[in-house]
Amino acid sequence: MKDTHTIKGLIGCAIALVLISSASAQNMAPTKAQVVRMAGRARFTTGNNVWQPVKVGDVYGAGTVIQTDTSDKSYVDLVLGDGKGSVSSDYATGPQAAPITASMASYQPQSEQNVVRVWGNTALGIENLATSHTGADVVSDTQLDLKQGHIFGTVKKMTAGSRYEIKLPNGVAGIRGTSYDLWSDGRFRIGSGSGAISLMGTDNQPNTKVVPGGFEYNPTTDQLSALPANVLNSMLRLEQDVRVIGAPQTVYFTSDHTIHHVSPTHGHHGHGNGNGDDNNQGDEGQTSSTKTAANH
Repeated sequence: MKDTHTIKGLIGCAIALVLISSASAQNMAPTKAQVVRMAGRARFTTGNNVWQPVKVGDVYGAGTVIQTDTSDKSYVDLVLGDGKGSVSSDYATGPQAAPITASMASYQPQSEQNVVRVWGNTALGIENLATSHTGADVVSDTQLDLKQGHIFGTVKKMTAGSRYEIKLPNGVAGIRGTSYDLWSDGRFRIGSGSGAISLMGTDNQPNTKVVPGGFEYNPTTDQLSALPANVLNSMLRLEQDVRVIGAPQTVYFTSDHTIHHVSPTHGHHGHGNGNGDDNNQGDEGQTSSTKTAANH
């Protein structure tokens, strides 16, 4: 069996050949990820297996692992790198308003951003976040590690030389300016833009697929298929919900600080019938904001 470094090298080379994007480590300044919205419970660690509750407004750097609880209603939204939103202690008013607590916050995005939604029963590591200014352009290097579960992400238009990669237990996915859904078993959806995924086969060779916008790669069948209209529309609405472009929008959430463990046997990856009814993606009439509000 090939060692882990050899496998990662083979897969990394395959993705680089497809996406033709590789950020240079030279002159790269580290950036952070900020928690801007959440529902349910989550925890994080920066090492030594010491876990703390996730709170709206938290800022995490490379080496952080975020873990959500097992509820399919839970999620954590992270703005990656150069997001310019602000978290404040504003609160809703009126007869139906909830009591004001320290855990309530609002998020007001001010520009197009890279956002990752970490769904329930998911563990996501931040391996690297960095940027470099090269004249008028900003080169970014984003490397995440989806250890278990399911994430949804939006990636703004990337400059030449930028990289956005997500490591999987058996491979890696690369993104180029898009909205995407990704499961840790390699199931990969692209809403718009393009992506590529490379998984190690039983012959210890990388199997690389380019996934265009509006398509899904199924690792079980090793096939690409067009996304049903309801799934694609749901992804596009979710993209608008998590990444606001233009006028600021305020969304309110209350975070619970109780620590829960991710189930080792019940995840979202690998489930669903592909028709948009798995893990919140098939609720065509609801955005994540309205679904969260209905649960509080």
